[in-house]
Amino acid sequence: MFTQQLQLECYPRAGEAGKGFAVVADEVRKLADVSNVAATEIEQIVANILESTRVIEEDIVHNDQSVETGKEKVAITRETFLQIDTAINHVQEQTSNVTQAIRVIADDVKKLVHEINDINEIAVHSNDHIQSVAAASEEQNAAREEVAAASTHLSQMAIELQESIQSFRY
Repeated sequence: MFTQQLQLECYPRAGEAGKGFAVVADEVRKLADVSNVAATEIEQIVANILESTRVIEEDIVHNDQSVETGKEKVAITRETFLQIDTAINHVQEQTSNVTQAIRVIADDVKKLVHEINDINEIAVHSNDHIQSVAAASEEQNAAREEVAAASTHLSQMAIELQESIQSFRY
């Protein structure tokens, strides 16, 4: 809008020299449009990443000690997202710094991907640990059943022995 106003006010007064100004103003407008589109796309990417992080956080809540580590990673991730959001707002206000802001955001996203991969590794490790504990529990249950069966058998043998002893006493 600013560039259109400049074109309307300055171009008729400037004559031939104003044509160059109009070209520059048009390029500034195009850069502003591209910047706005890029900022909108970045906001959508960040929103998707925030939603993914929220889902991961819900899954991690059900684990033991690894959960605490996961929560710390999520908190770090959330803090990084806040930094990205601040960077996006800055991009919208300062279109001349669009290129630099996008590079900063890309670096932060790489860090987030690395941290999300770390969280995923922790979740996989926790799942493996839970499966080992479940298997050990099943083995203990089977051993307990064997002991119970042996105890029942010994009790039956004791009763039979008692009966045999009773038959010899009389």
